[in-house]
Amino acid sequence: MLEEIKQTMMMMTYSCPMKSIVKKILFTRKYHIKEQNRHPHNALLINLLDKSLMHVKGIQLMVE
Repeated sequence: MLEEIKQTMMMMTYSCPMKSIVKKILFTRKYHIKEQNRHPHNALLINLLDKSLMHVKGIQLMVE
């Protein structure tokens, strides 16, 4: 599961405009925060999304 998410994030990084990546990650993160209340093990997923968002922001800064 985590490996699939990593691959998806990498594909998104190379195939989508930066703003849409950030929107997708933020939307997904909000959804998973809600789910985390029901499933505490989703904390790992949220952690990965946070790291991906920081990575995307880093790329965005380099591009600008």
